[in-house]
Amino acid sequence: RPSEVWVKVGGRSVSVSVVAVAIGVVVVTGFMAGWSVVQRRRRMEVVPGLAVEGAGIPPQWVESEEHVREAKEKLASVVSKLMRREDLEEMETAEAIDALLLSPAQTNYQAAALLTLMAAKGETPAELAGMARAMRRRSTQVNPQVSEPLLDIVGTGGDGANTVNISTAAAILAAAAGARVAKHGNRSSTSMCGSADVLDALGVQIELSAHGVERCVEECGIGFMFAPAFHPAMKHIKEVRRGLKFRTAFNILGPLLNPALAQRQVIGVFSEDILDIMAETIYNLGTEKSWIVHSEGLDELSPLGPAEVREVTPQGIRAFRIDPLTYGI
Repeated sequence: RPSEVWVKVGGRSVSVSVVAVAIGVVVVTGFMAGWSVVQRRRRMEVVPGLAVEGAGIPPQWVESEEHVREAKEKLASVVSKLMRREDLEEMETAEAIDALLLSPAQTNYQAAALLTLMAAKGETPAELAGMARAMRRRSTQVNPQVSEPLLDIVGTGGDGANTVNISTAAAILAAAAGARVAKHGNRSSTSMCGSADVLDALGVQIELSAHGVERCVEECGIGFMFAPAFHPAMKHIKEVRRGLKFRTAFNILGPLLNPALAQRQVIGVFSEDILDIMAETIYNLGTEKSWIVHSEGLDELSPLGPAEVREVTPQGIRAFRIDPLTYGI
């Protein structure tokens, strides 16, 4: 029909209202122009390489011969428990992650064993929450001085659909509509492009310091936190993960590590099987309101079919379904 255009999404043709496309283009173009102005003002705050200043490394984990020995003993104890297919407590998991990050060169084998055994057993919400707390303590924190709650729209990736990056476009539109967005993301690992790839192509400076991101959120309503710059400890796990060749807990941990601790989130997950696990993990960590979504094999809300949703608030977890046909899509 003249009022519609057809686009390819995940190998399928989907009709989209021309008016909706036009409005979206105008809003995003105008908003990106404003964001670019703020970005140019922040040029003096670009991270030289990858920022690590301000990383909150717990003082009790200072590398020394004694602490390395204690770390190895802690990891050995945890690995033995996992070999018995026993679940770990949240604090126990956090201490194990602290231990393997203390001296990664000396604990690589134990790190591989830990991640392998957790994957074979199946990670629990308590274990994921413990991992998230340990990684958050070692991240560079971002604290915009705004009265509104912060929003993040992010996906785990790994759905194998090779679609375009929807979460970044949604984050920009949300900011243009008045939300305060603290977007956390990385370059692509499995899709056509990640959040950082999209913004880099648009001319956005993705390697800002924490202060630069704070001012972007305060002045423009949106800021981007490039994951490697705010999680320097993650590089210690990178080689271990690369060698394992299968999904580990770290594949679903990214959305839980927002450096601004955004209390409102829309998180897409690559499998319907982890909807409840992710929801319970976020409930344990605390949130004002978060949606965990999965639709037609995608870690997105999609017009291709109904989406399963878990809404997480301090009061609990609510499960429901969103059907795009309800909204005429």
